[in-house]
Amino acid sequence: MKSYWDLTEQERAVLSDEDFKKYLTVELMEKGVVAVQPLVLKDVPEVKIPTKPYWVVKGDRTSQVVAVFEKKEDAEKLLSLTIYAQDYEWHDRARRHYAKPLGQLVLSCEEMSTEADVLNAKNLLAEAYKVEKENDEARVRYQKECKAIDEVTSSLYEDRMERQDRLLQMQRIQKTLREYRELCEGNEEMARAFLAKAYRIEDVAELDNWIAYLGEV
Repeated sequence: MKSYWDLTEQERAVLSDEDFKKYLTVELMEKGVVAVQPLVLKDVPEVKIPTKPYWVVKGDRTSQVVAVFEKKEDAEKLLSLTIYAQDYEWHDRARRHYAKPLGQLVLSCEEMSTEADVLNAKNLLAEAYKVEKENDEARVRYQKECKAIDEVTSSLYEDRMERQDRLLQMQRIQKTLREYRELCEGNEEMARAFLAKAYRIEDVAELDNWIAYLGEV
């Protein structure tokens, strides 16, 4: 069983995509890396907890919730009152409590669920969290497997790009030689002499090694 690196430079340059994939598989087999299976994620159950509008009274500066009401008029009654909070100071090694005004209060309408609805959805939320966690773990495993494959196959992809670039270069040299040969009325030696002026000498010298993969010149 041949590996990708057993092929010549020219053979690697003309590999079809299908054949290249086969050599990738061989490389993975030799390195003991299993091909990655498609990432399959579970559907996360959608948990809808019913809500309804509540009227919330908060401190203007602290945003601390003072009270929550079902009816707006009940909340507005609270706004008309002077509300105090308990605070303290230390005096003579004793904590002295005192009433501290909360300051201006603000009213807002917010969507909230009842305690019963949240408790009823507890098991469903736990199941949704479990599925999300399993999906996260699957993503981590998938990324780890992809990384392992990249570490094995990256050199093959890099070499394939370099060989294909080399093939294009040889095709350009071949085309130029054909044009020069016609201009030199079939004089091969003269055509190649001009070719050596247009391209690197080592590239021109290597052209003969590529003829079988480029076609007749």
